[in-house]
Amino acid sequence: MHTMKNDVFLILNEFSSQFTRKAAFYWFVIVIFGFILRFEHYGITSFIRWLGLMPNAYPLLVNFFHADSWSLGKLMMQWMQWSISNCSIFRINGRIVSIGDGINVPKEAKKQPGLKWLHNSSQNSTKPKSFNGHHFGCIAFIIEKHDKYFSI
Repeated sequence: MHTMKNDVFLILNEFSSQFTRKAAFYWFVIVIFGFILRFEHYGITSFIRWLGLMPNAYPLLVNFFHADSWSLGKLMMQWMQWSISNCSIFRINGRIVSIGDGINVPKEAKKQPGLKWLHNSSQNSTKPKSFNGHHFGCIAFIIEKHDKYFSI
């Protein structure tokens, strides 16, 4: 029986070589399904809620993101290579078209992991010129299928 879940497992299995520990790869699969299935954006707690995990999975998921058994850069490179090989990537004059977006989120905490001193690009003069916070960004390829365009 052909299902989307099986397709996702087959794709994710191609990335298993990027993990030096099997446990890290299994947590990677859980995280990806967490991103796919969650309907809210409350971080790791959303994954736990929507995947029906036990609350004691929270520190394990946090540790996954800080593990040295995998490299985000290498994983991203393999994802780009996989996308180029398996999708109809949109090109202009032979060059791949990608799109990007990002957001800066201010945080009040001083010792939260990943905090950076960020510049505020808002034209509103009531907002500070810079602040402590997190930057969330995304870069996507554009794919074409049946005369429609999607990001991947």
